Amino acid sequence: MADINRLSFSEFEPSGSTEWYRQVQKDLGEKEAEAFINAVSEEINIPSFLSEEDISGTSNPAKAPVNPEYAYRNDWDSSVNVSTSDLNLGNKQAITALEHGASAIRFTGHEISDEKELRQCLKGILPDVAGIHFDCDEASPALLFMYQDEIASAGLDLSKIKGSVTYDPLTDFAFKGNFDYSKKESFSLLSSLIKFGSDSLPQFRTLTLKATHWHNAGATAVQELAFSMASLNEYFMAFTNTVAPEILARSTQLQLCSGADYFLNIAKMRSARILWGMLLEGYKLNSFDIPLYLSTETALRNKTMYDPINNLLRATTESMAAVIGGCDIHTVHPHDVVFREPSEMSQRLALNIHHLLKFESHFDKVYDPSAGSYYIEKLTRELCEKAWDLFLEIEEKGGFSKSLEKGIIQEKVKASRSDIEKNVRFRKRTLTGVTHYAAAEEMAEQHLEYMQDPLTKLPEIKTVEPFREAMVFESFRRMFRMGKEQKAFLAVFGNKTKSLARADFSVDFLSIAGFESIRGNTNVSLSEQLESPEAKSSSLIVLCSADEEYEAAVERIAVSGWPQQPVLIAGKPANHQNLMEAGVEDFIFNGVDAVMIFQNLSAEILG
Repeated sequence: MADINRLSFSEFEPSGSTEWYRQVQKDLGEKEAEAFINAVSEEINIPSFLSEEDISGTSNPAKAPVNPEYAYRNDWDSSVNVSTSDLNLGNKQAITALEHGASAIRFTGHEISDEKELRQCLKGILPDVAGIHFDCDEASPALLFMYQDEIASAGLDLSKIKGSVTYDPLTDFAFKGNFDYSKKESFSLLSSLIKFGSDSLPQFRTLTLKATHWHNAGATAVQELAFSMASLNEYFMAFTNTVAPEILARSTQLQLCSGADYFLNIAKMRSARILWGMLLEGYKLNSFDIPLYLSTETALRNKTMYDPINNLLRATTESMAAVIGGCDIHTVHPHDVVFREPSEMSQRLALNIHHLLKFESHFDKVYDPSAGSYYIEKLTRELCEKAWDLFLEIEEKGGFSKSLEKGIIQEKVKASRSDIEKNVRFRKRTLTGVTHYAAAEEMAEQHLEYMQDPLTKLPEIKTVEPFREAMVFESFRRMFRMGKEQKAFLAVFGNKTKSLARADFSVDFLSIAGFESIRGNTNVSLSEQLESPEAKSSSLIVLCSADEEYEAAVERIAVSGWPQQPVLIAGKPANHQNLMEAGVEDFIFNGVDAVMIFQNLSAEILG
C-alpha cells in the first residue's frame, strides 16, 4: 500500500478553462464540444466548466444581503396551505398540520368575512407559536385589522406575532386587468395597511410581492426578478410622502416559485437577495439591517394530472432548491392540487418533504450551502445582471404600471411562454409521465372547475394568464381514451436494429395520447402482420423499419390493399413526400411537432 504521506500532486501542472476547452475539442470535435460546453438555462448561457478565474470579481451573494444573525443557520418555516371554503374543515386541517410539525399556516380563500368566522378559523391555534398568513385576495386587508383585534383581546405580545397578509395591487392589476377599487384607492388602502401593521404587528408582512404569478404564467427567472423589483420600486415612489422607505421595506415579503430547473432556482433565490440590496441602496437603506424576507413555494405550471406521484419528486427537488437558496418560509403544494381538492394523504406527504429536508437531511444546519460553487456563483451573477438590466428598461419606459398599460410586460411573458410551449410541443422539454414514459392506460381524475365571479370587473388592460405545461397533452389523452380504448399496431420488419429501436420510440411517443401499442410478430412478413386480427382491430398502424426499406414496403401494401386506419411511419426518410402521396398519414421522430400529429390523428380517428 502506498504511503499516503508521500503522495503529491505537485508533478501535475494546474490547468485552467482554456486548456480544458482545447482538450474537449480534441476529444469530441468542435461541433460536439460546443454543444457540450455551453449549457443554457432559460436565457442565460453558462459554460459547463468553470474555474475561479471565471468568477473573479464576484462578491459572495451570501454576505451582502444577509443579517449576520442568520449567518450560521438556514432554518425556514414549514408552511401549509389551508382552504377556507369550509371553515370547520380548514381549522381541523390547520391543527392537524401544526400537530404534525408545520410551523406556519397560510389560509387561502375568500370565506372569512367577519370576526366570528375568523375565530372559527383560528380555534385552538396559538398565534404566538405558529405564523399565520392570509392569502385571501381583496379580503386580506380587512383580515389584518380583525386579526389584530383577536390577538390584542387574547392579551398576547403583539411584537412577537409573525405572519402576513397577501396584498399586491400592482401584480393583481397585471393578472386581473384592473384594481379592486381604483389605483389611487388601492394604494391608499395598502399604505394604511402598512402603517397599521408597522405600529400594531411589527413582525407582520403587509406587502407581498406575488412573483409566483409570473412564474406560473411562463415568465423566465430574469423576468420574475425584474418585475418584482419594478413593482416594489413603484410602491417606494408612490409612498414617498406617506410611508417611510424603511417601514415599507420591513413590511415587505417576496413570494417566489421554485421551479423545474434546480440550479437556476437556487441562483434565483440568491439573486433576489442581491437585487433587494441593490434597490434598497437607492433609498439609502442597508440590506444588512433589513434583510429580504423570502417566501417560496413549489411551482404549479409543471405539475401534471397524469402520473401525479411524479409531482412529489418535482416538489422535493424544487423545495431543495428553495431551501439551499435561502428561503425564510416555504410552502409545498400537495401533488394532486392541480386537479382536485388535496387529500389528507397528499397534504401529509407535502408536509413530510419539509421534514425530510430538515430533520433527516439537515439542510437547516448550514447557511448558503451552494456558496463557492463556481457554476451557481456565475449563474447568480448572470441572473442579477440580466434582471437589473430589464428592471432599468422597465423604469426607462415609465415604470411597472405604464409598461403594463403599454403591453410591454405582457409581450415579454408571452414570448417566454411561447418558448416553453414550443419545447413541450416538440418534446424537447420533458414532463415525465406526460411527454415521455407515459402510462397510456392511466385515467385522469376529475379536474377542478373554477367558476368566475359574475361580479368580476372587465379588465382594463390585456391580462397575463397562468398556464400549465402539460395541459395540451393531457387533453389529447382524455380525448383519445374517452369511450373505447385506442390501440396502435406496430408493424416491425426489416433491419432489426433500426426497426426495434423505432418500435420502442413509437411506444413511448403514442403513449402520450393514451394509445396502447401492440407489436407485430417479427417472424412473419409485413403483409401477414397487417392481416392479423390485432392489426385489423387497431385504430392506427405504425411502420417501424429502416428509412431505405419504407418505399418498397409502402408499394407492397398498396398492391395488397391499403389499410382503413391511418398509417404512420417511424422516422423521417428523405423520400417522405413520395410516401405521403402513396397514402402515409404522417411521420413520427425525435423533434416532430407532437401536437400537430395528435391533432391530425384526432380528426382521422375520432372524426
